[in-house]
Amino acid sequence: MIFLKPRQNEKGGVMIYILLAIALLGILTYAISRGSRVSTNSLTSDKARIAANEIIDYAQTVAGVVQALRLRGCSETQISFESSETGSDYTNAGAPSDNSCHVFNMGGGKLNWLSSTSDSANGISGFSGNYKITNIGDADKAELIYVYAPVSKETCININQKLGITNPDDEPPSNDTVGTAIKFTGSYDDAGAIIVGNNGEETVFAGKTAACFDGPPAGFYYFYQVLLAR
Repeated sequence: MIFLKPRQNEKGGVMIYILLAIALLGILTYAISRGSRVSTNSLTSDKARIAANEIIDYAQTVAGVVQALRLRGCSETQISFESSETGSDYTNAGAPSDNSCHVFNMGGGKLNWLSSTSDSANGISGFSGNYKITNIGDADKAELIYVYAPVSKETCININQKLGITNPDDEPPSNDTVGTAIKFTGSYDDAGAIIVGNNGEETVFAGKTAACFDGPPAGFYYFYQVLLAR
């Protein structure tokens, strides 16, 4: 019987194939993990863009309904945001009893309420008549505004990009003067705070009927929409 000895070059060839397989497996694993990260980032960005569109569209719808009610004869003090969703804190005693000036009522604006997950300890969410914005309406009068909070930082940045608002250094502009909002019940606080930007610069939000900003507190993001400039 003849026994054949394995040749050295055959052993070397096997080792090359093994090393090549290991290298290819490493490359494939890296590609899959990188693709997963890209997909996750893309998904996050898509969600932020979608959320930004929904918030802007809804706010503009509310503004449109308020304007429609004004055209029907509702005065700026008769507008009511009271509903089963918003609660009795928005009860406007001066609103018509037939609910014709109610934004969220079939007798008035017929609009559905979009709730938010506002942190009531830190923020404001809803409708207020005690904030002024420079170059919007009369400088001595507060605007009727809608505030939605909190929103994510990514959504806030996307909102401003869509509205043409500058995000300095890819960060939402900050606002120094947010305080406790007074829920609108028919009256305005014309001595209320002016929404201003970093270091008290009113020009950041001057003339802006809608924008998104950071705090206070820092890291808590608000969106506002002017519903009625006075």
